[in-house]
Amino acid sequence: MENVRSQVDLLNFLFCDCVKEYNSTVFVGCLNNGIMRELRYPIRNVLKIADLNFAGSCDYYVTANSLKCNRPRHSDQLFGLHNICIDIDLHNSDGSLSQKIFDDLRYFIVHDFELPLPNVFVRTGRGVQLWWHFAEASSKLLFMYQSITQLIINRLNDIISAVDTLSGFNIDTTASRNVVGYFRLPFTFNTKSRTMATAEFLTEEVYNLVELFEGYCYDVHSIAHSSVVATSLQIQPHPQIGSKQYISLVRKRKKFLEDYCANRDYNIVGSRDLVMFLYCATIYNLVGVNYVMLAMQQLNSRFTTPLRQSHLDSIYNYVVSKGGLRFTNAKFLDYLPFLTNLERISYNTAKTTNATRDANRKTAKEERNRRILELATQGMTTQQIADAVGCSVRTVKTFLQSQNLGRFSRAEDNRLCAISMHNDGMSIMEISKKMKLSEWTIKQYINN
Repeated sequence: MENVRSQVDLLNFLFCDCVKEYNSTVFVGCLNNGIMRELRYPIRNVLKIADLNFAGSCDYYVTANSLKCNRPRHSDQLFGLHNICIDIDLHNSDGSLSQKIFDDLRYFIVHDFELPLPNVFVRTGRGVQLWWHFAEASSKLLFMYQSITQLIINRLNDIISAVDTLSGFNIDTTASRNVVGYFRLPFTFNTKSRTMATAEFLTEEVYNLVELFEGYCYDVHSIAHSSVVATSLQIQPHPQIGSKQYISLVRKRKKFLEDYCANRDYNIVGSRDLVMFLYCATIYNLVGVNYVMLAMQQLNSRFTTPLRQSHLDSIYNYVVSKGGLRFTNAKFLDYLPFLTNLERISYNTAKTTNATRDANRKTAKEERNRRILELATQGMTTQQIADAVGCSVRTVKTFLQSQNLGRFSRAEDNRLCAISMHNDGMSIMEISKKMKLSEWTIKQYINN
């Protein structure tokens, strides 16, 4: 009876603050001898799940979010977003050792200042489930949901890898990212571990999905906008670094996202929302608001399974309402859930262009070459020219040859250079060290 009461309280907290007139469904899965039977519960009657006659020979699971009524359990049928659930498995553990490991995990999660405090800590018997609950949100905000989920997974991995006693834990990322996936129903029997799945409330604060996204996923910088609509190639100023540097970074990110899609033959069903969200923010900061939707539609049309226009509108409206978003490189990469190590390295090592820097370098090179020509016409040797302009002898020779002014053979050039230095009062030993030639060779040059 106590388990039933606890299960009712939990279900009431996770699902019963939604708008009751919405016609959506929570799924319950009953696994018996390898066969899954699915039950549908309208969101307004979700508490009736606790009335099930739970058989000890079966495993019971529940979805964290709701789907369209009388539709199959598929991500395309997602209706409402209610909870994020992270599934953490524990391998090779037993008895009292397991209890201490669970307590350690709970301690480090509760006391981690970078991680939003989970609402519910579930001990499933063979692992842990962490639930974050927020007021019901539209499925159009899936890109926010996916962003938060990915960053929570990244932070939990950091915690687990940093603490030796937690090394047995492993996050089931596939299950955790599945927005319509099943998670073990708390206060039901786990037939594999032969234990009851229990749940503990850590906080009863109801999060807001948008506020959680904005507070946890990125730093939004206020940008002053004029009343004039942005036009093509209008660059939004970045508050931290120069606009020319930032536009170079944005171009790099645009290419990286396009390559990310192309390398997967545009079959990115599991990360379409996140890619499109990043792409929208990137294009906004590259060319202004006018061309953002067109760019989004062009990329979306290449996907093997394009997003609906309503999803594009939702992403677009959010990014534009914020006046553009700014991400650190680490956050930008963390949004992409299926990023390979090679792609991460490629992004971090790719150089960005800088128009001012490149222009200055070009001007300096032109001035150096002009000076080389001027000194060459005065009869100076390549060594003397190199010393005068501050470059290598090879650079001087290469440029003169490109101008059909490679006047001397190397030996002749060395001979003239040695004679010039000797006439300036340098000793044979000094000339030898300067030219990195033997003293005998220098003597032959001077005496001949």
